[in-house]
Amino acid sequence: MMLGYDGDQEGILKWLGVMPRDDGFNPQDLSDRFDGSAGVYWTTLILRFLRAVVVVALVEEIFWRGFLMRFLLDPDRDYWKVPFGKPAWISYGVVTVAFMLVHQPVDYLGALVFGSIMYGVAVWTRSLMACVVMHGVANLLMGMYALHYGKYGLW
Repeated sequence: MMLGYDGDQEGILKWLGVMPRDDGFNPQDLSDRFDGSAGVYWTTLILRFLRAVVVVALVEEIFWRGFLMRFLLDPDRDYWKVPFGKPAWISYGVVTVAFMLVHQPVDYLGALVFGSIMYGVAVWTRSLMACVVMHGVANLLMGMYALHYGKYGLW
């Protein structure tokens, strides 16, 4: 918005995700159904952040990097014995592209970059918890951004 790219975008701007993000989770919508109840607003908002920051980060990182990254390196044997964070092009490519594809098309570039960074964190730290924390912090910041700028389509 600060760059003046409001409204519908076409071409490269649309592919980069520079487009309106108005539809999505707005905690005020549910609150309005209950006569503007502050309790409903805050409960909804807290549960949404809990889901995004804790549940999603934990479940996605356990699957993408805790399981799939190792499974791809040794699918026919005991893949749990593959050390966490062991680098390989096959695991980078499949996990990162799959992570990208489970997001909305407008988010593909961001998901590709974030997935690449997360793969790097897994390889560099060899810690699943570091990946969970980073994913949780990213979701927290995205949620705060969505609320502040009214970009509810981000989450």
